[in-house]
Amino acid sequence: MNLAYKFKQILSVMGVLVILSPATVLAANSDRASMQAQNAANRAAAQAQKAEAQAAKTQARVNAFCTNLSNSTRPMVAKVQENRGKATSDWASKDAALASQWKQADEKIASARALSDKERTADYEKLMAKAKTDEQKAAVEAYEQAVNSAVAARRASYDAARQTFRSSVLSNIAARRSAAQTQLATFQTSVSSAISTAQASCASNPTDISGIKSTLQANLKSARETFQASRGTEKQGAVNNQIQQLAATRNASFESANKTFKSAMSEARATLQQAFNNSTSI
Repeated sequence: MNLAYKFKQILSVMGVLVILSPATVLAANSDRASMQAQNAANRAAAQAQKAEAQAAKTQARVNAFCTNLSNSTRPMVAKVQENRGKATSDWASKDAALASQWKQADEKIASARALSDKERTADYEKLMAKAKTDEQKAAVEAYEQAVNSAVAARRASYDAARQTFRSSVLSNIAARRSAAQTQLATFQTSVSSAISTAQASCASNPTDISGIKSTLQANLKSARETFQASRGTEKQGAVNNQIQQLAATRNASFESANKTFKSAMSEARATLQQAFNNSTSI
């Protein structure tokens, strides 16, 4: 009985174990699946957090670039404006220097002419002192008038040639400055446009930092190269050549006036000498 009873107990226990084993397996599988799901959720959360951090970092870079765009480009804009101001100031200084140079030249001319007039008057007086007859005195007076007319004509020719030269120089300078101002203004407008385009891109597509920077740099480079190319056509040597040509034209007018003056003087002296019987002392 005891053995039979114990055998039944063993069978009973084994029956319970057999009955409980599938549930236990299912519970274990369920726990394992739950852990795997949790791990997957944790990994997804970590990836999401990493992506969020990267996005925040990118956005910070975007915000920094776009926010500082005005500040970072302000020195460039100020430099362009400064160059325009320096050009205007430099031109004013050169204008003053040129005006002073011409004024000094005019003063020297006026002084030389006054001395010449004084010496010529003294010569007239000496000639009149040598005149013994009314015919000779009349000849001296005629000579004086002829010489004065020749002198006045040459001076007028000189003054006209000098004035034409100066006016042409000033016109040449004004044209060159106007071109330079236009070039500077165009460059300044191009720079401002490049910056405005970048700012608009920041507002419409702020994530494309690389594209915005590349476009800004390309536009600024284009503005700079266009400005430099336009300035290259305004060679200082070309301007100097133009002024030299103007000076050559002025000097040719001087030479022509001198020839006319010498011819008039030769004729006046010949007429005077006839009245004094071709005296070599006249």
